[in-house]
Amino acid sequence: MVRIASLAQGAVFELQARGLDLRPGPDPRAIVNAREALARCPAILENQPRISRISNIHSQPLGRHKLPEKKNLSTDGSAQAGGKTAAPTTPPLPIRLEEIRFSDIPFRRLGGLTLPIAQRLTLIAGRNGIGKSTVLALISNASGLSRKGKSRNSYFEKLPQANLHEIIQLSGDRDFVEDEAKKPSIFLKYRAGNDFFEKKCNVTKRSPAGFRIVPRNEPKGQKIVGPYKILADGKVPVPTIYLGMIRMLPIGEAEETLKNAKSTPHPEDAKFLDEFTRKIIHTGAHHDSPEITAQWVADTKKMSLHPPYGGYDSTGVSLGQDSLSAIATALVSFQKLKRELPNYPGGILVIDEIDAGFHPQAQVKLLQELKTQANRLSLQIIATTHSLTMLAEAHAEIHEVPDPKNRRDAIVYLQGGLPVELLDVSDYQAIHDDMYLNLRKPPEQPVVKVYVEDDEAALFLGAILTPARLRAIASRTQRRIKIISARVGCANLVGLLRADEYFKSVLIVLDADTTSVKTGGATNVLRLPIDPRVTVKQSPESIIESMCKALVSDLATYPETRKMLRKAGHSTDHIQNSILALQSNETEAEVEVSADRDFAKKWFTRRLESIGTLKIIEGWVADNAAGVEQFLSDFERAVVDVAGPSSAKKAKPAKVIKSS
Repeated sequence: MVRIASLAQGAVFELQARGLDLRPGPDPRAIVNAREALARCPAILENQPRISRISNIHSQPLGRHKLPEKKNLSTDGSAQAGGKTAAPTTPPLPIRLEEIRFSDIPFRRLGGLTLPIAQRLTLIAGRNGIGKSTVLALISNASGLSRKGKSRNSYFEKLPQANLHEIIQLSGDRDFVEDEAKKPSIFLKYRAGNDFFEKKCNVTKRSPAGFRIVPRNEPKGQKIVGPYKILADGKVPVPTIYLGMIRMLPIGEAEETLKNAKSTPHPEDAKFLDEFTRKIIHTGAHHDSPEITAQWVADTKKMSLHPPYGGYDSTGVSLGQDSLSAIATALVSFQKLKRELPNYPGGILVIDEIDAGFHPQAQVKLLQELKTQANRLSLQIIATTHSLTMLAEAHAEIHEVPDPKNRRDAIVYLQGGLPVELLDVSDYQAIHDDMYLNLRKPPEQPVVKVYVEDDEAALFLGAILTPARLRAIASRTQRRIKIISARVGCANLVGLLRADEYFKSVLIVLDADTTSVKTGGATNVLRLPIDPRVTVKQSPESIIESMCKALVSDLATYPETRKMLRKAGHSTDHIQNSILALQSNETEAEVEVSADRDFAKKWFTRRLESIGTLKIIEGWVADNAAGVEQFLSDFERAVVDVAGPSSAKKAKPAKVIKSS
């Protein structure tokens, strides 16, 4: 007995020499250092009741207490006790954070904002000093497990919870308001199944010099949600792990305070640590049963588990590898909690500056793997980032899902200035431009090209599609219109539809006299409106000639054109002299315009300036309102067809805007 006592006392001295605090509640990270000493003297377990037994990195005070009954896991994950399989349990009901809302009275710079939280991954972005870390601190502070127990500990050797005062400092002058009516409030809305509940947070005074934020039910009182008891004052019972920038503390600068020791986590967890790490940044090593190292910096919160590395150990890792080990430790902690908790409600993993230390390829890999693990472990991952690589990758994948209600990930971008606002992130370019403080120009709308036979048809179509009408069409279809004169016959123009798929993405507008040309039912082929008064060929040249003859001979025709002539100080005599009469060097007056295409074009070209000055085509459009209105309706429908239905706003019937 004397020898046993002597050995025990010697082991105690050795533990104390290594810096182990043997008072009740020793630092669990330091216990790992004592494994070999305890192994040399197992009698300490009986003679030193305050020393924790080191069965693995998760310490459980034993003293003289009876060892707990050994439990294993069955293949379906249910607990086994005494070699018998426990009855299967109902799948746990997950608790999800839906949003964080700031009252109109701002907390710091954040007021009148509601930040949606996605079911799987939420990236919070914005420029420096905008309030991103404050949001993370408030989210982390509102949830976590508070009841102690071995199965509730994370691999960081503490409960999976965080407290706001451990993340950001509260100021009495800046953050605390005595008057209840003037206090800024923060509301966090949660969901469990079909039930919703809310936590309200205010800064309260804990002591003359200390302040805290306690999440309280709103409305007040305890709530029962499914199998969970939501205390009136306290955290939502969801395992929550916060990873701050302490994980990036350079171990090379830790000097004498850097500690490490062999750790023996659950075999499944050791395997996960090794495999997850190698997927993101290859370690140069592979083991079927990897040896895990716990590494920490004394007197700080920096601690993580490391897999084996090829050619170096955990003291030689880079900043990126060190950060990755912390993320892996958090994930494997949730894996442990899911395995050991009888009603695992999912978890919340909060990461500040998730991209820190990672090169672009590793950032993309990390993002993808985090989504996989979030699905497997029923996690909500909420992280801040300044990485355009991560934001571009996430944005592209988010918008692959057309219906926002079905998207499991989100980007929340806090736009700077006073007040802080949420940026519309439907367009990635908006994120990029705000990151660089680029002045934003309104994005140009895509163009729908419209092909017509010749210049004369382009003039007619241009008169129909006035600037006001083009703006109205662009507003409703989100497309700009570009008219192109193909200078080919109508049959050749239609033939392009069969020759090249490209011409199915444009509009083709034929002259009104092309009814004999077959279009095969193509919805992107239209015809200019006819003139019901014209009895000859309905080509642009024939319409102008017939119209001018009617204007000088029949007072009852084309009233809108006559008004336009009078307003401009013109009369039908100007039409007779400048359009109908023979012009200089003309000798073919006996040939009708409608009878010869080449003559018609020459006739039109010689009179083009006069036709424009007298606004004959604009007058024709005004006097053919019914036909033009039908054409505009068909035209807009065709634009939507070639551009796709997503281009159209809730369609309103196209209205004719009279030319002035």
